Amino acid sequence: MTTPEYYRPINADTGQPTLATYFTAPLCKLESAYQYNLEDRISDLAGDVRDHLDQLGLAIRPTIAQGRVRIMQEVEEAEEFASPPEVYATVMAFFTDAEPDDPRLAALAGGFRSERLDTMVAFQIPTVESEAELERSIAADKARGAAYVARATAEAESAAPAQAAEVSDDVLDELFG
Repeated sequence: MTTPEYYRPINADTGQPTLATYFTAPLCKLESAYQYNLEDRISDLAGDVRDHLDQLGLAIRPTIAQGRVRIMQEVEEAEEFASPPEVYATVMAFFTDAEPDDPRLAALAGGFRSERLDTMVAFQIPTVESEAELERSIAADKARGAAYVARATAEAESAAPAQAAEVSDDVLDELFG
């Protein structure tokens, strides 16, 4: 078994490596996203992450970075079920005194409740391998989306009504005098 390769950005203040971690949570349903300031919701997520890590005694770099913002939807093809799409955000915290096997991280394994967003926050320690898999998944989703748009565009074009025939001025003069 190979040891996972973790992301370890260097702490600019100390020159020591940190441990990059991800915290992901739904911000809102896509259909109601216009009602929210998503930047504020992401800041709320970062604030809850900072507060929770402080309660656990886990030291991090002062800045929690914004990661990905994605629209995700749970689809169960076998059951023909799809949940409403939601806007998810990921923020990154950089641990300065914890390693992946640190027992303090066990408290994060099941995630935690965000008080500001009133939702669950998932925790992940990304590896080079997990990031490569995520990139492949995103590329496959984009390809699937592009194929859907192309198919829908072709169907719309084939269903478009025939171009209206031009009416000559003589006909218009006859009708409207």
